[in-house]
Amino acid sequence: MVGVAQRSAAGENVAGHGPDADALADGDRDWTVPAATGLFGSAYLVIATLTGVLASTGSAEPGLGAVIGWSLLMTVALGGAGIAVGSGRAAVWLPRLPEEVRAAVGTAARILVWFLVFSLLTFVVSLAIDLDSAANVLSQMHTDTGDAILFIALMCLIVPNALLCAGSFLLGPGFMVGTGTLVSPTVVAVGPVPMVPLLAALPDNGPTPFWMPFLVAIPPLVAAVVVFRAQRVRPLPAWDRGALHGLVSGALAGVGFGLLALLAGGAVGPGRMADVGPVVGETLLTGIVSLGLGGLLGGLLATWLFRRANPDLLVVPEDSDDDGGE
Repeated sequence: MVGVAQRSAAGENVAGHGPDADALADGDRDWTVPAATGLFGSAYLVIATLTGVLASTGSAEPGLGAVIGWSLLMTVALGGAGIAVGSGRAAVWLPRLPEEVRAAVGTAARILVWFLVFSLLTFVVSLAIDLDSAANVLSQMHTDTGDAILFIALMCLIVPNALLCAGSFLLGPGFMVGTGTLVSPTVVAVGPVPMVPLLAALPDNGPTPFWMPFLVAIPPLVAAVVVFRAQRVRPLPAWDRGALHGLVSGALAGVGFGLLALLAGGAVGPGRMADVGPVVGETLLTGIVSLGLGGLLGGLLATWLFRRANPDLLVVPEDSDDDGGE
């Protein structure tokens, strides 16, 4: 939230620079947002680099290359977007996009949000089923009340990673909890894990119950419902437009989730715990296919129902000259 406020404040501070609103509407070139984004990112790069250098020791050191790369990506994707919104440039630029593009992006965002909600729900239900195991892990750490509260607060910081792992699980590829491990709807193969209460949500080793593979139907179903509702509000009578809107919206949501999954993985310790998080490549591809297919089906269903309910709107009027004027 602090970062969002900083980006908005930076955007408001540069709003008065560059071409005015009339000049922007006329298409004048404006470098205000790129320049502000560059300065904004430079400060983060300096801080990240200094932190990495100071945190390095003889036995361990941060991966500065990854830190710099992710800082640049976050600066452009989040910092630039925040500055564009705060400076008012986004309000000028967005209306220039075709209506179909804006509609597809908006639907994709809703698909992604709802899929994240179901991913979080999956994680919470899994943890609630084995809540006794989580409490047992916490009791074995012999913490007093104050330490337990602090530890639980720290565990809340990795809940976003957990829900992204749950989303990768729902898509099918699953996630890793150590090198050579896999947690997926069809098989669970994990070894010894750290004493972390949240890991009580992991299913048992071995083949999964018969019903668990059917969970992969949740992502396309979510996409289908979201696209269906969007096209009921904004009908698309043409088959090609309805199908394309649903397919593109779902595929964009899959790309978005794949990028988020990329942020959820990494090393949490030495040795086998160097690989923890979603199977990113497969999650990205499966997300595009699964959510895209669901969006396609939802779009086609909405178009079919609209055409069925409004047959008069699809009738091509006859040429008035056919009867002739004798």
